[in-house]
Amino acid sequence: MSSSPQRSQTQCGFCGFADEQPFTFCPRCGRPTALFENPASASNSDVFDAPTHPGTGATFGSAATDPGPTPSRRDAGGTSGGFAPAGWDAGAAARQPAQPRRRMRWVTIASVLLALLLLTTGGVFAYTLLAGYSALDTARYLPATTIFYSSLDLQKIAQNKYHLAQNDVAAAASVGLECGTGLNFQNDILPWIGPTFTYALVSISHQMPTQNSGLGSTFDTVCLIATRDTNGSNAAIQKVIKTQQQKYGVLFTSSSYGGVTLQSDEDSIQTQKVIDGYHGASPLVLGTLKNQVLVANSLAVAKQVIDRANGTGTSLANTASFTDAMSKLPSDREGTLYLNAQQLTSSLLTFGGTTAQASGSSPVSIGYGALQFTDQGLRLSFTLETQAGSTLKHDLSGDTNASAAVVPASALVYGGLGNLSAYYAELKDATHGVLKDAAFQKAVGLAPDDPLLNAPLSFAIMATPNTTGDLDNILDGLVLLHVSGDPASADASVHQALRNIGAFTSTSTISGVSVTTIQVPENTDTSNTGVPISSYHTLAYYALLGHDLVFGSSQSAVSQAISTFQGKQQSLAQAQLFQQMVTAEPKNLAFSLFINLVNLANAPGAVGQSYRQAIAKNNALFSKGRAIYLTSTWTGQSITITEDLALQ
Repeated sequence: MSSSPQRSQTQCGFCGFADEQPFTFCPRCGRPTALFENPASASNSDVFDAPTHPGTGATFGSAATDPGPTPSRRDAGGTSGGFAPAGWDAGAAARQPAQPRRRMRWVTIASVLLALLLLTTGGVFAYTLLAGYSALDTARYLPATTIFYSSLDLQKIAQNKYHLAQNDVAAAASVGLECGTGLNFQNDILPWIGPTFTYALVSISHQMPTQNSGLGSTFDTVCLIATRDTNGSNAAIQKVIKTQQQKYGVLFTSSSYGGVTLQSDEDSIQTQKVIDGYHGASPLVLGTLKNQVLVANSLAVAKQVIDRANGTGTSLANTASFTDAMSKLPSDREGTLYLNAQQLTSSLLTFGGTTAQASGSSPVSIGYGALQFTDQGLRLSFTLETQAGSTLKHDLSGDTNASAAVVPASALVYGGLGNLSAYYAELKDATHGVLKDAAFQKAVGLAPDDPLLNAPLSFAIMATPNTTGDLDNILDGLVLLHVSGDPASADASVHQALRNIGAFTSTSTISGVSVTTIQVPENTDTSNTGVPISSYHTLAYYALLGHDLVFGSSQSAVSQAISTFQGKQQSLAQAQLFQQMVTAEPKNLAFSLFINLVNLANAPGAVGQSYRQAIAKNNALFSKGRAIYLTSTWTGQSITITEDLALQ
């Protein structure tokens, strides 16, 4: 008798519970299914025993339930290695000149930040035992002088729909982290990490150690990592201390402030011998504050954080600029970014105990951003707002994708500027007259305000093996100007511009389209007889295709554009992936950049080989990326930059 086929099941790799109905969080133990592999399909020995525990949650649903006791864990065996700088003192560059600069090294702050950011783009890596918390709670622990604030909601990230699991990125996260801190992410951090991760840059006033200096500003770093197991996180702290002592010969001392025990090597570092202006290590302060692991690079900033947590002093969460910025962000975000540009400018102008002279303050007031999972994948957006009364003088907006109809779908990269003339004018203003209209006209052959240049400019990079079979030289480029007026008049302006710059031109025909070869003088010399001796080199190939003025780096590049224009091959504008990403953003943009990761992975030559090697190192992570779409919109009061990562 034949057995009936088994129906597919979702199984929790933590406690072993299985059900035919898919579930995101295990109804027995409360852990997300994406966090732990199915033991039957695990490719390594780093798995968990799966006993059944009494008292575990049994409510079926899409939200996490309260987990039961943690099962025993088998020895993971082996660790991943790799080299990366050991640490970084983020505030060293801003300290006054008389103070010796500390060696830039990645210690716990930067290593853990890198690991978690990798995991953010790669998917699930944590679960929570807490309920009713806010991802912005850590803003209550930071002083009002916080310049930069970032917070990740790990619980929301754990609920992504792209089946991105912790194992996809654990190997990448461990590289450098273990070398710099002695911690293995999977073994030493994952078991205790809680629902939030916060990184901040704080402006702190210090008494400068010079006779003629008073108070000066420095930028100190703070990292808050939520812990659900203080025994586990304390063990990690001790491991970091041991590693730093062994690697740099520093001595950590214990102190108490505001009811928090702090471990710091700040005093030890100050007594270290300075070689070429550098210490061998930068300060590291560690402790546990309520349910947060506190990592800082100075006792001064650590004490300010403890004060805010104890209800003393004004916190970031209570500042008007922060609350206003948070009100403008989407509520369904997984990550939050905040920048106090005014505070940053003020700190830069007064660092070192002296007031720097400046021609004017920054027109930017605040910045805020969000990390979200979307229908296409992952999105990071960031907005910079100008101060009241400040406006952006020039309109940079335009249809940056207007020329995508003549770019082949096989292109690796396609980017565009909304308005070429406006960009030049903005750059001219920003450089306070360094750019000269006469120099621009001499180089281009047209005045900057010529109507032809008041149009979107775009470029494309394609992989095209040449006829010699040389795969190391396969990149071709296109530069395109999309005109809305009469194409014939625009074409005449191009040829006039070529004459103005003294270019030598010749024409040929490709698939019935006239193509102009543009050559310019390579060098000019004068012999003893006074006769100029000149040589020319080919600058580009030019063709008019509808409303697009197309300049190619080779005949092959122009030929591909012509073939696309004539419908002989699919255009980028017709490609489904490009359409999906473009329609998710506004049409009028100041800037856009599209990178097709699928085409890049299939590209011949060194470019494709390099990308395939990157995938091979961590295939589960990188192979999920399909494309990147970076855009920028400028209005009179704000600039918004958005990066979309399409995932499979």
